[in-house]
Amino acid sequence: MKIRPLLFSFSLLLCQLSVAQEAAPAAEAEPLDTSDYYLVEMMVFSYENPANAEEETWSKNLQLSYLQPLARLQPVDVFSIYPELQPQPDTQATDAASLTTATEPRPAASGDETPVATYIALPELDATQQQFGSLQKRIDGSSNHQVLWHKAWLQKLGGRDNAPGIIIEAGEKAAGQRWLGGSIRLYKERYLHLNTDLWLVQFAAETPAPASNEANDSFLNSNLYLTDAIAQTEELEEEQPAPPEAGETGWPPLPMLPYDEAVPVLNEAETDTAEVAGASQTAMPVEPAIERIVVMQQKRRMRSQERHYIDHPLFGLIIELRPHQQP
Repeated sequence: MKIRPLLFSFSLLLCQLSVAQEAAPAAEAEPLDTSDYYLVEMMVFSYENPANAEEETWSKNLQLSYLQPLARLQPVDVFSIYPELQPQPDTQATDAASLTTATEPRPAASGDETPVATYIALPELDATQQQFGSLQKRIDGSSNHQVLWHKAWLQKLGGRDNAPGIIIEAGEKAAGQRWLGGSIRLYKERYLHLNTDLWLVQFAAETPAPASNEANDSFLNSNLYLTDAIAQTEELEEEQPAPPEAGETGWPPLPMLPYDEAVPVLNEAETDTAEVAGASQTAMPVEPAIERIVVMQQKRRMRSQERHYIDHPLFGLIIELRPHQQP
């Protein structure tokens, strides 16, 4: 009986099967579903024709607020916000709700803990990934238009309930406020959706000083800083009427972002008096006079890879969402 050659052949077959199993490649991981990631590009521009403003009657009964929770565009690496997009085979997709947040500390007074305002961070993309460049050149070349805001960013879209309000602001600050302010919300359900809650402000060229009389000013100064001079101002010429509440006869107050506080302003007389009295008080910030506030509060259903335009007599918005392509 030839038992030994048979056993040897069987052992050799087992070894070959074992080696083949070890050499077999591991099952490839399923590719990441990037259907909810979009490159968003948006431009806001103004119409500079004064006739557009004069032809309309602008309501002062406005409700101004930022969409919550707040999100800011940050010039950070995309993978720091969306690590699941990093092209590494062992990278695990992160949960949709685990968006990285960015903190913006505000300096606090000595001895106080520094408060922190927390925003959802969205990665802002550089100009090489923008496609509105030629459009911006045409708008900038027109005497009737001015580009106010133009940026691109990457965003993972989910349902409406979890969609953040992306802060949009542009223009030089006036007492903590800008010409263009507000927020937008992007979300995805059956279609792509855009909600805008933006406002464009025209500040007065110069804020007039409040009316006053000499006796009343003397009393206020003596009451705040020079208590020894109160006896010199016992009689006032006339009591000044209380200023109207915001919204009664004027424009509504502009909402402030967390810790975006106006810088207190001291006029020359108050500064001199405070130095003499050694007082530490500062005057309340002077709000700039507002000539007009116009709002763009609209909802729009969109499709990807299409430019959508929202019109307004005084400013417009162009936005496009392009599906993210993994390298």
